[in-house]
Parts: sequence; structure tokens; C-alpha cells
Amino acid sequence: MQSNRGNTLIPRYANRYLVGLLWAVVLGVSFWAYFPGIDGSYMLDDSHSLAKLSHLGLAPSDALTYILSDSSGFLGRPISIASFVLEQSYFGTTPATSKTINIFLHIVNANLVMWLFAILLRFRGTPKYKALAVACASIWLLAPLSVSTVLYSVQRMAMLAAFFSLSSCILYSLWRSYSIRLSPVLLVAILITLFFCGIYSKENAVVMLFFFVILEVFWFRDSTLTDRYYALGKLRFSLLFAGIVIVLVAVLYALWAWAEPGYVKRPFTMEQRLFTQSRVLWDYVGQFYIPDVRRMGLFHDDIEVSSSVLAPKSTLYSLVGWTSVLTVLGVLIRHQVVRLMAFCILFFLLGHAVESTVLSLEMYYEHRNYLPSVGLALLPAVIFRSLVIRWPELGSVLLAWIIIWAFYFVFKTSSQVIIWSSPPLLDVHNVTMHPGSFRANVSMADRLAKVGAISDSFEYSARAHAASLRGNAITPETNADWLVRDLVLGCVASATLPEAPLSELSKVGGSYPVSSVRTMHLLARVHGLEQCPGPRWDKLSELFYALYLGRNAQSNAPRDVFRLLAVIENQREDYQLALEYTERYLALSPASPAGLLMKLHFERALGNDEAVDETIRALLDLNETGGLRDSELRILSLYTSIIR
Repeated sequence: MQSNRGNTLIPRYANRYLVGLLWAVVLGVSFWAYFPGIDGSYMLDDSHSLAKLSHLGLAPSDALTYILSDSSGFLGRPISIASFVLEQSYFGTTPATSKTINIFLHIVNANLVMWLFAILLRFRGTPKYKALAVACASIWLLAPLSVSTVLYSVQRMAMLAAFFSLSSCILYSLWRSYSIRLSPVLLVAILITLFFCGIYSKENAVVMLFFFVILEVFWFRDSTLTDRYYALGKLRFSLLFAGIVIVLVAVLYALWAWAEPGYVKRPFTMEQRLFTQSRVLWDYVGQFYIPDVRRMGLFHDDIEVSSSVLAPKSTLYSLVGWTSVLTVLGVLIRHQVVRLMAFCILFFLLGHAVESTVLSLEMYYEHRNYLPSVGLALLPAVIFRSLVIRWPELGSVLLAWIIIWAFYFVFKTSSQVIIWSSPPLLDVHNVTMHPGSFRANVSMADRLAKVGAISDSFEYSARAHAASLRGNAITPETNADWLVRDLVLGCVASATLPEAPLSELSKVGGSYPVSSVRTMHLLARVHGLEQCPGPRWDKLSELFYALYLGRNAQSNAPRDVFRLLAVIENQREDYQLALEYTERYLALSPASPAGLLMKLHFERALGNDEAVDETIRALLDLNETGGLRDSELRILSLYTSIIR
């Protein structure tokens, strides 16, 4: 008898080690596939969120203020920003460092996904559940759709939000399946902690509240009648689920009214965004399961907006498709396999509930799928379970095909990583695959200007402006924005301000000629670096003066445009003109510490002692209410000591 028991234990342990070895190979292959991507550069939001980190080494006391004052989202994202601050403190923030940490975090999250799958599949008595959990987690880990999350440094925010969301789902599932014993009070305390860590990493982690509900209703429901903590009965669960749906609809309705003003500067309405998202979600599904890496990349602002249900016709097909899926799930929900499939699909849809509904965000970003795609990765396991329970002999064959599918993704992901590892190659890929993208054309224009190809740079700049006029931009671009961008490109390419856009800029008028703060920031930067000195800056200064400060000037601009114009005039040492622009800035943002400090600098340079004293009093009053950071207070102290 002992011999027979030993014979049965040998394959059990052998299978366990084989599954562990397979998972180790998958992790090693994923690291190998992603590692070349560390040679990439910062992009888009990276500069906004990470630009100031290099200064923290000079003033460590500003670190906490920097973390708590982040304005990346509704709540700020202090957990994510703290990770970048720690990175700067210990390693120094560089693109390679940030991307390497992201790769390791992706691998950590993959372990959480595998663990969650193993818990859920084991609870449902799934054959070969360990190997299946590894196979399906490998699909998620190696999916090329995640490249734009892992190698986009600032998207560590989405990865940390996923980390805390997955951790909370694992904890709840362990407790719910009796794998661990915790009192309900301790469980709730830990889950609340994970919830707040998640939403302070990125706000879309709020959807973890709904994950608990669908875990209970769709995955653990069959055991509720005998569960000592959840003996609520089928009726109460139906009422609970209905209540959650009502709450979700109410929240979306409230967000509808709150989010609507955000569409004022968008080239689409809220209704058009919702119609378009029905198509976008189907595209995400297709890009996860059958990736077309040619269309993948950083920029998707060229996606066609659904102006109505019938324009384009694919909008109607998409809406009918989602309605049909949800209707079928609702009708057949009494069947266990349908409930499990419903869990996977709802996990995906709820994961997109924040960024793919009513908020006035851009239409399409691949990194939004990082957490929702966990539901898509689990769906093959549910289908596997239903087939193998009926036909056990299919188990090994189906499992082998899922593993082959995962390793097929390696080649797709690796090709994407190679593109992302080279900024010039990424620019060429983006503009080739998305020729109608505003951002892809602007990025290519910048790239060509840096190598001195000024005429080609202007051509792509013109394409970007044309794309903006078609609505393929985050906000509509004015002619003046285009001309200012060409001034910057000419400066970068040939070390001189080009005459043609300067002449065209003299013909610009209107109530709101310049709207792009980013372009004005680049103009101030090239002037400050003295990349293209010359008398044409005097002409440009006169043009802006005529637009905004002249006797008959009636033009306005975003507040930061006036701040940047003040910076340029400060560099030109025209302090009176700089002060006038600062006054315009403060009129739009009266309590701005940066604006008041600029005013103090210019008033002192002009010798306006009374104005200096008045500005100092305003800054001290602001400091009493906690309105000044440590760095701003030090600057104020420096000025007051010099004055004394």
C-alpha cells in the first residue's frame, strides 16, 4: 500500500515542479523580451510628471510637498509619485531606470494574476488548474497590448493601481474560499487600506469595489447558501446586484453633468465619445486576443469619431454587439459556465468604467487595458473548464494550445519592444501607421528638426495642423499655434528664427490666437538656451505685444501663455514688458505663488519699492494659509534678505 501511495505522489510532485519550471521560463522570457525597451526615452506625460524630480536632490525637504501637491488626477496620485521620488533618491531618475522598474513591476503583477487565477480555478474544481493558471497568466504577461504601459514610464500609475486592485481581489478570494481565516473586521480594514492605496496610485482603481461584487455574485455564488458569513439566499444576491447596477447608473448620471463642461475644448461631444467607445472596446478585445502590432503604438488620436449611431456604421454594429452579449449573459445567467464567462466580461467592462465612459478623456489609449485585460485572460480558462469537464481527454491538448498561444505573443511583443526602444524608430512607426495623427506628425516634425531637415520638418508640421482641423487632436489648434511651432522647429533646425512663419504671424488676430501652452513653453525654452539668437526676436516680441498689450489689443490666451511670454521678456531683460505679462497672468490666477514671485522679481528690477513691499505682504499672507511650498518660501526669504 505504501508503494502504491508513493507511485501516486511521484507524478503529483513532478507535475508541480514542471508547472513551476514553466512559470519560471515564462517570467524569464518576458524579461528577455522587454529588457531592450529600457533604451527608449521619456514621452508625453513623462515630462510633466517627472521633469522636476532631478531637483529634489538639491532640496530633499521638498520631496513630501512634491508628492502631496501632484495634480495628475482628481485626487492626485501620491503613491505613484512617491515611487518616482524613491527611485530618484536611490537610483536617479532616468528613462532606463524608470522602465526597468516598470518591467519588474509588470512581472510582480503577473505573479498576482497567476495567483488569482489559481485561487479562482481551484475553487471551481477546474482540472489542471495550476497549469491553466500559469498558461492564462502568461497570455496576460506576454500580450503585446501591455507594451505601451510597461515602457511608458509614467504609466507606473496604472501598474500600481493594478497591483493594489489585484492584491485586494486575491485577499478577498482567499478569504471567500476559506484558504485563510480572517475576521470580517480585519478583512475590511485591509481591503480599505488597499482601496485607498489603489485610488491614490490612479483613480481608476475605484472599480475594485465592483470587482468584489462580481466575484461574489458570479464566481462564489453557488456556495452562498451554506456559507456562514454569506447565508443571504438567492433573492438577496439578486437585490444586491440590482442595487450595484442602480448605484453605477446613478454615479454615471452624476458624472454626466459634472463631466460635460470638460467637453468645451474637445472636438467631440460626450454622446459622440460614448458611441465611439463602443467601437474602441471591441478593438481592445481584438487587439488583446489577435494583436495587429502594426496599429499599436503611442498615438491613436486619428481614430474616427462616431458622430451618430450610423456614422460610421461600425458604431451600430458595436452597440448591437455589446447589447447582444449582455442580453445573452442575462438570459442564460442561471447556467454556471455563463456566470463564470459573465464574470470575465464584466471584469473587462467595469475595468474600463472610469476611462471609457463619460469623462472628457482622449478616445483611445492601449494602457487603459492593463487591469481590464485580466478578465480577457481568464476567459479562455473558463472555456477550457467547460470543455474539459465534459471531455476530459481534451485537457492536455487544449492546455498545450493555450501555452503555444502565449509563446506566440513573445514574437509580437518583442517586435513592439524593439520599436519602443528607439525613439526615431517609434516616430517613424507612429507616423507610418497613423498618418492622420496630430501627435505623430508633431513628433516627427520635432525629430526632423533635430537633424536639420527643416523643409521636411515644416511639411510634417503642416500635416499636424491639417489633422487638427479634421478634429484629430486633443484640442483644436489655431493658425498661430502652427506658426509658433514652425518658429521653434526652424530655431532647432537652423539656429535662427525662420522669416516665413514670422511674417505670417504678423497677420494673425482674433480674440484667442494662441492656445497651445506646450508650444509656447518650447519657444521660451529655445530662447532661454540661446539656440537661435538674432534681431528677429525683437520683431516677435513686437508681434506679441501688439496682440496682447497694445493700445487696441483685445486678444486673450490661456494664463500660462502670459507666464511664458513674461519668461521670454525676462530673458530679453525687458522687465517692464515682463511685468505687464505677469499682471495678465495674475489677473487669471490671483493667488499663484509663481506669479507673485515673478512680479516681485520684476518690480524689484524696476525699482518699484512700494509694489515690492505690497507683493511681499501678499506672499506672506499666502504663506500663512499654507499656500507656499518650501522652495517658494526660500526664494521669498532670499528676496527679503537682499532687500533688507
